[in-house]
Amino acid sequence: MGGGYSADKYLPKLGDHLFVIIDGSVKHYLDAQICVQLPLIRGHHTYMILHSPTQGTYLVKEKQGNGWLSARDSRTLLTWAHNHFTTENLANEELEQFVNTLLAQQEFQEEPEEWFFSSNALNQKIWTLQDEKTPYQICEIDPLRQEPVTALLHQCLKAMKNSRPLNMKKVFAIDNKQLYAAFSIQKDMMMRRWQASEELFRSKKWRNLPDRDTRVAHYQRFQKYACSFPWNDPDSPVPMVVPMVHGTTQDAAWKIVRSGFATVSTLDQGFFGKGIYFTSDIEYASLYSQLAARPSPKLCLILSMVVPGNIYPVTEDHRSKDSLCGKPVTNGYQSHFTHVSSSKDKDYGCVCNPARPDSYDELVVFQDFQALPLYVIYC
Repeated sequence: MGGGYSADKYLPKLGDHLFVIIDGSVKHYLDAQICVQLPLIRGHHTYMILHSPTQGTYLVKEKQGNGWLSARDSRTLLTWAHNHFTTENLANEELEQFVNTLLAQQEFQEEPEEWFFSSNALNQKIWTLQDEKTPYQICEIDPLRQEPVTALLHQCLKAMKNSRPLNMKKVFAIDNKQLYAAFSIQKDMMMRRWQASEELFRSKKWRNLPDRDTRVAHYQRFQKYACSFPWNDPDSPVPMVVPMVHGTTQDAAWKIVRSGFATVSTLDQGFFGKGIYFTSDIEYASLYSQLAARPSPKLCLILSMVVPGNIYPVTEDHRSKDSLCGKPVTNGYQSHFTHVSSSKDKDYGCVCNPARPDSYDELVVFQDFQALPLYVIYC
């Protein structure tokens, strides 16, 4: 183990034993070959302990779309495991002892995804538990300070479009483990569906539709934004994750933080589909917040990570007969993406070419767990 790895070396073989640890809960598969076919639901921390009669015992984690990847090495613990785990010695108390030892090792704490808070941020003693029924933790942060918990905020805001300085009166970081797990499942399921059938779930038929050049421009603009973040790879089978903002009221924001975006799509039919609307444009999101909060001056933005999946580039005008207003997601896609005019004239809010400097982008997702709230910003 250690530095490099061979994916084949860590692939479970017939007769191997695999222990899957998901947030401290253990499942033991007597035949790891069967487990290869099962979806592995990941929470904050998932470990897989592979015992092979020929290879010994290894701690591994799944690398999406590319076999198995060895986790951080601890020679002492692995030696202990190799000496205690054999095909004849799999008593429950041995397994429990091994798991407890494993979870007690700080170096085995799996680093969160790049698009989430770092382990340094999560381990700071600044978080406060909010709700025992649906537990999540928050912390109020100073956005002007350079701290682990603000690093992701600065990275996202730097990449987003904002024609005016953002007046952040208060900022709260959000860590909702249930929503994180649901978001991860949504992302994994999306990838598995793509692998099962590109025709059904990753269609490219939009390339043959009218207004192809404008659709291509929408698509390329999205790709450019998504690929500005180091965790996204357009050539990877893993769905990309993009930071987006959603303008709303302060009261609605805390409901979303607690239980997700489930109710948002029921509030508005939407020009580009009955879904949940996001943008990478701070000014545009602020306008949404003003409309939602009126007449209250308490404006609020939710900065979220969103997994759009296969986007459908929209050129259909909401006033035309082929409008997507109030409609579900287009078959073969998981989201809609377009640009609208910000000009204060009759075309305000209508689809436009993204090359226009006065355009705003709009992303519409149709499943609430496609979005994970990370920051609540009072402005």
